[in-house]
Amino acid sequence: MRTVALALAFAFSGSPALALMDQSAPGITRESGQYVSAGAGQFGLSVASATGLTVPAGAVVALVCVEGGSVRYRDDGTAPTATVGIPLSGCMSYAGPLSAIQFISVGASSTIDALYYR
Repeated sequence: MRTVALALAFAFSGSPALALMDQSAPGITRESGQYVSAGAGQFGLSVASATGLTVPAGAVVALVCVEGGSVRYRDDGTAPTATVGIPLSGCMSYAGPLSAIQFISVGASSTIDALYYR
């Protein structure tokens, strides 16, 4: 069974590009399109309430990184809790419904850093 993950890569021109990284064949990436920066954001999280992203107009992809602990997220219109949702620590590329994704800190407060692309 092959596993394919999304990653943010930089083309020879220095422009960010969304690439598919085939984890069954390390080092192989397939560029799927050029993206340009649409801005950045930083969001402090707590265990008290879920927080959504403030998405710049035209953004279709986000690189999201977690600092200070792990978080959980959902993008189905239901807020995550500290025990329900997809766990995340580190970074991920996200190309789902940017206006619907919400994050919550699992333990101590965490920070979400996001870069947006259109």
